[in-house]
Amino acid sequence: MNPTHKNILIVAYILEMITAVCHLLWNLLGYKNNNDLLGISYLALMIMGLILAYIVRFKSKDEVIYHHSIYYTRSFWVYLLVLTLIISVGLGFIFLAVSTNSSILHNSMFYMSIFVVVLSHIIIIWFIYRMIKGLVYLWREQDIHFKSWK
Repeated sequence: MNPTHKNILIVAYILEMITAVCHLLWNLLGYKNNNDLLGISYLALMIMGLILAYIVRFKSKDEVIYHHSIYYTRSFWVYLLVLTLIISVGLGFIFLAVSTNSSILHNSMFYMSIFVVVLSHIIIIWFIYRMIKGLVYLWREQDIHFKSWK
């Protein structure tokens, strides 16, 4: 196993974990300041980690590193896709409730908001779990089964 590729992938895992944990804590602590710079920083760190994983994926000849980079990139894209879908459906429902005069939609808007927040936090926790699992396996230089979603 090439130690340089392993170290680069470790940095990528750590970047993703830091951003996901900060994002989760930021939301759970209820910080309401809409700081665009912080959101851009999260996105920049996540994209840096993704780029590092893709570089290692295409440069490494080691099968363990290759599997870890696949696991990493798939986790990232599933996380991003599911989080985007959850937020889009939630926002669409809220816009629908606001634009209509249906009392049923207005009453359920609160519950839908809670559902979206809880579901988005669950997917963030799932992503953190996947990053920790990948980091532990990589640290032990063990192959990871990237075809499983556990």
